[in-house]
Amino acid sequence: MINIEFVSVIWLFPIVFMLHDFEEIIFMKWWIQRNRLVLLKKFSKISKVYNEFSTEAFALAVSEEFIILFLITLGSIIFNWYYLWLGVLIGFLFI
Repeated sequence: MINIEFVSVIWLFPIVFMLHDFEEIIFMKWWIQRNRLVLLKKFSKISKVYNEFSTEAFALAVSEEFIILFLITLGSIIFNWYYLWLGVLIGFLFI
């Protein structure tokens, strides 16, 4: 039998991920407009791509990532694949 506190900690990962990404979705356009000159100077090729990147497209990318993360978390709890969840957590922490 698994520990309920351990499962609660596992569920914190997708919750914290979404709270963090909600902040990024809300402030993305504002941050890019505010730092446009610095981005153009340091990352001229990349900044041209982000200049045309909409908030909706970013939110879609975040939702796709969240769905994958949610399914991995759910599968890890149902099938007791905690090493899979740990590997995904480590991958997210280093990216």
